[in-house]
Amino acid sequence: MIQLSLIDTFSLNAAGGFVFSENYLYTTEAFREYFRHLTDDGILSLTRYFVPRYPLEILRLTAMARAAWEAEGVTRFADHAVMLAQGLNGSLLVKRSPYTAAELEKLRAVALENKMQLLYVPGGTPSAHADIVSVITSPDWREFIAGHEFLIHPPTDDRPFFFNFLRGTIKPASPAEDPFLFLNHWNDALVLIYMLIAVVTTLAALFFLGPLLLFARQRTHHVGARVAAPLLLYFACLGYGFMIIEIPLMQRFMLFLGYPIYALAVVLFAILLFSGIGSLASARFAAAPRAALLRVLAAIIVMSITYVLVLPPVITALLSLPIVARILVTVVLLAPLGLVLGMAYPLGITVLRRFGEELVPWAWGLNGALSVVASVLATFIGSRIGFSAALLTGVAAYGLGFVLIVVGTRFGEDMAASRGAPASVSLPPCARCSLSRWTAWGILARGV
Repeated sequence: MIQLSLIDTFSLNAAGGFVFSENYLYTTEAFREYFRHLTDDGILSLTRYFVPRYPLEILRLTAMARAAWEAEGVTRFADHAVMLAQGLNGSLLVKRSPYTAAELEKLRAVALENKMQLLYVPGGTPSAHADIVSVITSPDWREFIAGHEFLIHPPTDDRPFFFNFLRGTIKPASPAEDPFLFLNHWNDALVLIYMLIAVVTTLAALFFLGPLLLFARQRTHHVGARVAAPLLLYFACLGYGFMIIEIPLMQRFMLFLGYPIYALAVVLFAILLFSGIGSLASARFAAAPRAALLRVLAAIIVMSITYVLVLPPVITALLSLPIVARILVTVVLLAPLGLVLGMAYPLGITVLRRFGEELVPWAWGLNGALSVVASVLATFIGSRIGFSAALLTGVAAYGLGFVLIVVGTRFGEDMAASRGAPASVSLPPCARCSLSRWTAWGILARGV
């Protein structure tokens, strides 16, 4: 028997803290692993809270078990499952082989003796819960789940958010409907992340995009908008892309390393170390920064897509390694991507300085502001669509950055050629003397 009985702390669940927290014990891949470790007559016993009006945790457990058992070759899942309820707890007993008539008879006797309600047994029961029966027995159970009022789809390693049940904000539930008031707490968590997204996006627009547009209209700098706009937007894409690639990778390696604190320490260490080395190495390409930058951006795009495709099976294959070996593997896997990620920013600054050095503080600020926006969006997108989808939005940001560099530099070179001047423009004395002060403000803004 493999048993998972209310393994999560009640207080954190009641506070809504699990809504955007990964849980790799409750995923389809985990359930498939449990199936493989059971003997022929072995049982996976799963107990969660059961509220008849909102049996969401039980429905999701059932959907996960069915998805895992069918993926392992079981054709009639309904013969392998039993659902019991006692008070506010529900227990799903999923057997590797079908239940026999003798086992079901004994189970009914034990349930009667312990005053348990039989929500489902093979062959049906008058007191069965309709939604639970639909998930267990319906041939089109996936369509039933897709059309359900709440999110009860089977979580996966790519989207391991077991407690993320809400499609959107809801009206508060009464204690009679939801004795634990979980729905209200989950709703509060969803409202909070909506507010975070709105606040960080508004602050980024208010303190960076707004002043930048205002100064552009006042023409306080000499760089044309056709050049400045794409080049500055490139750094915004860079801030978004770096962070929204880093966070899904951290969440991915949480499964591999076993503990969130290990993933945080090791992944941050590896990415920051190798991006720092990449940043240092980028000085070797200062003579032709534009060409080098385009190659780096192309490498980031290719590597990131490769990580999306290759990383899950690699992690699964190497999960049995000792922790020290897994840490070393993590560092080695992240080293190539970290190197190229670290080159994109300094090479971009080198390109930007050739057209207008007074734009450097704005580039710094926009980069930092969008990285904060991405840090919130990464978790939200991961919970709604999956880590792979979140990472791919970062790939799209780098792809857009590639286009922006091509467009911005081409406009800059065309403008310089039409004026008979080199693309590199020197600063007037007043701008030169104030550059360090504006850079200090850019650093402070990014920190905030």
